[in-house]
Amino acid sequence: MNKLTIFLILGFFVLTSSAEAQEILLNCKWDRGKVGKRILIKEDDLAKDIVIGLNIPQKRITKSFYGGEIKIISWSENQVTWSAKSEPLKVDINYSLSRISGSLEIVFYDHEDKITIKNYYKCDKTQKKF
Repeated sequence: MNKLTIFLILGFFVLTSSAEAQEILLNCKWDRGKVGKRILIKEDDLAKDIVIGLNIPQKRITKSFYGGEIKIISWSENQVTWSAKSEPLKVDINYSLSRISGSLEIVFYDHEDKITIKNYYKCDKTQKKF
């Protein structure tokens, strides 16, 4: 009975750790941006740091800061590109992440106001602090 219990507990830990290892969280620091032709500054509401989640084996976005229905456009060794639509806000959002440099570009297009917002980020893997 003890061996079976130990085996089950060890199996649970192995399954749990492999499930967590599949998701990579990227801490993306806002670098620069613009709304139309106006340059954003760090104090603007649109100039916020974000977190993006990737599941590399499944080629899936697990956390996309601005939400919406995610559609993968391309996934390669060098670049991941995806889009999302926010129906209530009538906004299209396009993401482009360099897997080499960690640079992320997010482009919002507001259909009602006909405004384009571009934000650029520098992303690094997050690390546990405990």
